[in-house]
Amino acid sequence: MGAAAIVVVAALVALAAVVKGDFSDTDGDILVTLAALLYTGGAAICGLTLVDRDRARLLGWIVAGTAPVCLAFIALAIWSFADGGENQIANKLAWSAALELLAGLMATTALLLARRPALVGLAAAAGALATLAATVSAAGI
Repeated sequence: MGAAAIVVVAALVALAAVVKGDFSDTDGDILVTLAALLYTGGAAICGLTLVDRDRARLLGWIVAGTAPVCLAFIALAIWSFADGGENQIANKLAWSAALELLAGLMATTALLLARRPALVGLAAAAGALATLAATVSAAGI
C-alpha cells in the first residue's frame, strides 16, 4: 500500500510538471526523494520480514534499523545539493549509505528467497560478499 502511494505521488508530481510546462529543481528533488523513500522502505520491510520469519533476526533488525538513517543521509544530500561542491560530505555519506543499504537488501532478499538449507549458506555467502564489496566501495568514496 505504501509503495503504491509513493508511486502515485511521483506520478502526480510528474503530471503537474508536464501540465505546468516547467520541471523545476524542486520537482526533481521531490521525485528523487520519493525514489529514496521507496528504496529505503523496501529495505526496511525486507529486514522486518526476516525478523518475522525468525531467520537471521539480528541482520533483519540491523537492516530495518539502518534504513531510516540511510534515508536521512540521502534526503540531506538531495535537498542540500549544490553544483559548487559545498556539500561534499553529505554526498559521500549519502552514497555510502545507499551502497551499504544495498548490501543489506541483497543479503536479506537472498536469505528470504533461500528455501533449502544448502541455499541458505549460499545466500549468507552472497550477503557477506555484497557487504564486503559495498564497504570497499564506500571506502573509495
